Formats: sequence, C-alpha cells, structure tokens
Amino acid sequence: MRHALNRFLRSREFGVVVILLAMMVALEVGYRLQTHATFFTASNLARVTHDFSFVAIAAIGATAVILSGGIDLSAGSLIGLGAASMAFCVTKKHLAPELSFAVAAAAGLGLGAANGLMHAKLGLPPFIATLGMMWIARGIAYMFAPLAISIVWKSEGAPPSVLFTVLGDHTFWLLLALTVLAMLFVTFTKWGRYVYAIGGNEEAARFSGVPVQAMKVGIYAAAGLFSAVAGAAMALRYGSAHSGTASGYELEVIAAVVVGGVSLSGGQGSPAGAVLGALALKLLKELLIAYDVQPEYIQVVYGLAIVMAVALDHLARRGWSFGRRTIVRRTI
Repeated sequence: MRHALNRFLRSREFGVVVILLAMMVALEVGYRLQTHATFFTASNLARVTHDFSFVAIAAIGATAVILSGGIDLSAGSLIGLGAASMAFCVTKKHLAPELSFAVAAAAGLGLGAANGLMHAKLGLPPFIATLGMMWIARGIAYMFAPLAISIVWKSEGAPPSVLFTVLGDHTFWLLLALTVLAMLFVTFTKWGRYVYAIGGNEEAARFSGVPVQAMKVGIYAAAGLFSAVAGAAMALRYGSAHSGTASGYELEVIAAVVVGGVSLSGGQGSPAGAVLGALALKLLKELLIAYDVQPEYIQVVYGLAIVMAVALDHLARRGWSFGRRTIVRRTI
C-alpha cells in the first residue's frame, strides 16, 4: 500500500491533481467575487462534468496513440463523424438505437484502423496519415449530415433506450467506466505492455517479438472507436449533429493528453492522466471566465498551457528535475 502511494506521489498524474486542486480554489474565489455565490453547485458540476466528458473519452483513445509514439490529428473529425452518423441512422434511417450506435462505432473503428494501416503498412508518418484522415472523415460526415439533424429520442410515448440514456444523460459515468477499463487494460494486459514498449523503443520492441505493425493498427483503431463513441454521446446530449460538429476538437484532445502528463515522445503517461488533463483544461476555461478574461485571451492561455506542459516533459526527458530552490541537472 505504501509502495503504491509513493509511486502515485512521484507520478505525473499527482502533479496534475495538485494543479486541479489549486485551480478549484482559485475558481471558487473568483466566482464568489463575481457572483457572491459558490461555483460548486449541483447544476455547475453537472454542466462541467458533461462538457469535458466528450473530449476526455476521445483523449483515452488518443492516449494509446501518443503512448506508442504516434499522433492523431483526426480525432475531432472522427468525433464529428460519430455524431453525424448517429444522427443520420436514428433520424433518417429510423434504425434501432443499438444498430445506430453500432454504425457510428464501426465508422470510427474502421477509419481509425485505416490510420494505422497507412502508418504501419504504407510507412506514412502518423502526422501525414491522420492529417489526411481528418479531411476524409469530415467529408464523410458532410455526406451524412450536410445540414443540422435534430435527434428526438425523448419524445412522449417513445420507448426509452438504456443505451441512449447512458450516452446522452450519463456521459460522465460512462467516462469513469471507460477510464477504469482503459487503466486495467494498459496496466495488466500484454497489449498494454506492448503499447508502452513501442513508445519507449520501437526497434527494441520489434526485436523482442512485439508485433509492432499489428499493434499500431489496433491502437489507431481503438482511438477511432473512442472518438466515435464521444461523438455519438455528443449528438445525443445536445440533440443534434451536423458535419461541423466537434470542429477543432483534435487539438483539444491532444492538449488534454499532453496536459495530463502523457509524453509526446511516447512510453510515459496513462489514460487517467489524459482524463485529468481534459478536466484541467475545462476548469482553466471556467477559471478565466470567472475572472472576466476575454475569449481571445483564453485561447492564448490555452496555448501557453500546452507549451508549458510540453516544455516540462522535454526537460524531464533530458534528465532535469525540480530541486528545492531551482532546477538542477541530474547526473548519472
């Protein structure tokens, strides 16, 4: 028990938790100064947890990609595709809830696997492969929903769908379940060990018998699946979807993963850290709004937060650590 606690206190996730606690205190102070009321009401907590859950679900899948040393620029478009295909199947084709969700999930899984094939089999850099897929997925989403499609799934007399209720009304609890499953998967399975091995040293992993190409296809397929699930949940939560749904979210997903302590160099970090990173970015936005910061400056602060996270990771990879008073170089 003590060993596990010491490991957590030295982990990147613990640093994110400390930052989150500090942000919560600052947010409460700012909110009380502005409104003379507490921020942490049931309605505010419900709004925050729902709003960040979509990015966080996609970030779980993106974590595996970045842990393996890759990058995925198509996450936002695959979220949009999941939302558009869900809305199309439910509203235009009148398919059953389970079948509609299966179509959306299959679309994300298939295009994610295509990312992996282009990278692993054709040798394309992941940046190029997923950049192309970003446009391809957005184009397919436009075929499904060139205009906004409203999803009516709570109408009177309609039989309730447990699946839709979980996706649309209880997204945060779905996120928690997926986070626990992802942590168990990367920690206790051979697949998880292979992901870290590929990110740590791909050549060494290949010589050790790791099926690197097949693993990469599976990793990108899983990322596409998580993005599509996030998109389906978003469509149900907001009651509509269109081809531009989740536009720009690919950068938010990557930012959540990086801020959550996952190294862009691969091999270090965890899905739980990425989820905490998504929450940190959401609270950062709420904090800036509470202090009346203009929207354009919010984008600047977002960018600075990402740069700082990457810079700290870079220093850590080079062997620097924080001493009591200053930064000192570790010696071997």
